Amino acid sequence: MIRAFQMIFSPEGVWPKIAEKNRHMIFILFLSTLPLILGCLALEGLGLEKLGEPMGELGRSRVERAVILKYLGIHLAGDLIFLFLGSYFMVSVARSFNARTTYSQGFCTLAIAASPIFLMHAVDGLPGIYTWLCWGVGLGLAIRALYHGVAVNLKPEQTKGFGLYIVSVLIVAALSGLAHFIAISVLHGKMSS
Repeated sequence: MIRAFQMIFSPEGVWPKIAEKNRHMIFILFLSTLPLILGCLALEGLGLEKLGEPMGELGRSRVERAVILKYLGIHLAGDLIFLFLGSYFMVSVARSFNARTTYSQGFCTLAIAASPIFLMHAVDGLPGIYTWLCWGVGLGLAIRALYHGVAVNLKPEQTKGFGLYIVSVLIVAALSGLAHFIAISVLHGKMSS
């Protein structure tokens, strides 16, 4: 969770340390990213249960615990699919730019850079804050973190680095947005799972 806050406030200073340690994706997944996602989703679920869900301008409505649990499960699955599939796409694009990138490097770059998106799940549990605003703020912070992460962790050629960064931004925006959309649809009963 500390790494998520560092990605918000000074990603340019943190990425060289991350690249130097060169942690394996299993380490990043189980000791960094998964606890962050689970903790923030738990806070979001607690907020939904205690404070309810906004219903237009009329106030809030209570959400049943079963619906909250289904929503949280779908959100967790969506976030994990976003990480694994996004990493695959990112590495494929990096290799097409002739970068010698491993899947583990791609996963670590994506998981750490996307940590502000996961951190915003905790804020999303407050009924007065629009859910897409939370996602948008997290995405903006993730885009900032990706700018430094792609260059330092994936090490593309200098002439191709910005192209890889742009494609990485599109991957993060599309897949995390899709995961968020599906989870919100389940919460509002528009999609059954």
